Order: sequence, then C-alpha cells, then structure tokens
Amino acid sequence: MKTKSLVLVAMVLLLSACSLKRPTLSQINTAYYGPVPDKREEVVREYLKDKMVHPHHAVIECGEPRKGWVNQLDNISFGWITICSVNAKDPFSISSIDCCAADPVAGEYHFLFQGNKIVQKVWAHQGYID
Repeated sequence: MKTKSLVLVAMVLLLSACSLKRPTLSQINTAYYGPVPDKREEVVREYLKDKMVHPHHAVIECGEPRKGWVNQLDNISFGWITICSVNAKDPFSISSIDCCAADPVAGEYHFLFQGNKIVQKVWAHQGYID
C-alpha cells in the first residue's frame, strides 16, 4: 500500500511539472539574467562543501553557461544555467572505497546562476533562451 501511495505522489508531481508554464516573450525580454558567471567551479565547490565527505578532493567541472529560465512551482527565475559534474572520489586515498567512493554528492547538477551566485539548484522545468 505504501508503495502505491509513493508511486501516485510521484506521478502527480511529474504531471504537474509538465504543466508548468513557460515564460512569455515579454518576460524573456525584460528579465534580469545577471552577469555571466566566471567562477562556476569555485562557487559550486563552496555550495556543496558541507554536503561532501572530502570537498578538497572533489573534481568539479562546469560546462559553458547558457542564458535560460527555470519554473519551480509557477515561480519563473532567469539567469545562466550551467551543468556541472562532481566527482567526489578521492584519488589520493589508499582505499578510495573506504573514503569517498559512495559520496552522495557525486553526480551531475544543473545550477541557475546570476553572476557568481547560485540562485537555485535546478530540479524543475527549465529552458534555454538561446
């Protein structure tokens, strides 16, 4: 019964995310995007440091930022969307399995930046302007 309830909740959330509206052309043209972020890796490292087992060993690589928007619960935000990969495995450890192999932070993240500030971690409906 518990599994059925979880599946139902997941389906409702998924369907409601699909129905979120896109910004209008007027909103796109008048939106504030902020300056292009130029210190993405450092900002992401700082953002995730309390969530990592060994933040100083993590390898963080961010792609080029793209002007975009995010709609989370019908609240549209604009900025620069950047996809960053985080490899939290400790390459210097004798036994990296004991250290960081299962670090829950490792993975791919989508961030919405305005300048060198993360406005939000993207988990909702998003789109690119360009």
